[in-house]
Amino acid sequence: MLSERAYSRGNSSPGNASVVTWLMIVLIVAFVAQLALGSGNQTGASHVAHSLGLSAETFDLPTAGKLATFWLLHSPGNLLHLGAVLAGVVFAGRALLPHISAARLFGVFVVANSAGALVWLVARQGSGEILIGSAAGALGLMSLFAAIYPNREYRVLLLFVLPVTLRPKQLVVSLLSVDAAVLLVVDLLDRELPFGYAAPSHLAGALIGWCYYQFLHERRIPVPAAPLIERTPEAALVRPPSAHAAPLQQRTNHPAPPDDIRAKVDLILDKINSTGIASLTAQERRLLDEARNRLGSSR
Repeated sequence: MLSERAYSRGNSSPGNASVVTWLMIVLIVAFVAQLALGSGNQTGASHVAHSLGLSAETFDLPTAGKLATFWLLHSPGNLLHLGAVLAGVVFAGRALLPHISAARLFGVFVVANSAGALVWLVARQGSGEILIGSAAGALGLMSLFAAIYPNREYRVLLLFVLPVTLRPKQLVVSLLSVDAAVLLVVDLLDRELPFGYAAPSHLAGALIGWCYYQFLHERRIPVPAAPLIERTPEAALVRPPSAHAAPLQQRTNHPAPPDDIRAKVDLILDKINSTGIASLTAQERRLLDEARNRLGSSR
């Protein structure tokens, strides 16, 4: 499995990984505090939600201030609410850290939550509903993860019995299909559900993750099949071997052994086949370029 290999762990460092850990700690501590303030009864829990949650009744300065607190609360009567958010943050967050910085990951999470809240306010304006939870932020990270690793396979046991192979794009599309169906029933057909479900917020959060990948994520040039000597800027510095030009091996300070490069290239090609060209790091791309230059000089 790819996630068990050394090169698939990318550039994640303890400092980067801590942003996911801190998000988990903050959400769990906030939930415990929410239970304590609510004193375990419906009236107390409702008071906490109205005090810190985002209300669709009006949008004024106090309501805008709750953009900083609503995402810390989760349904005290439904542990699946917090559990699903934590699972999305941990699962997608740890996989994303080799590709984006900790600050950007946290930024995607915050912006997805905020954008989801604003879209929800517009869609549910005047309904009197209360928005709590970080589902939009988790879906933003999941959407970004699915854009980078759309076809990475994960084998899970459905209901702890049936083995199922899932791909990130399949999981995200399934979740967003449910949100689209709820949006159609509740917001367009004006029907009520027996439970609270913020479909507009979820869809907006997922859109933020996708937009980050499309417009802000580091775009990489696909590797063409032909040697890059004629296509890269470095190619202008490459000249055919002549009597006055030193061989490439003499101009390289410390060339790596051929067997070592061949082994590394095999690992990189295996990674491309499994997760796509966009998953390569800058160091892996430089190694591929070096291997192509050596191949071109040996012809």
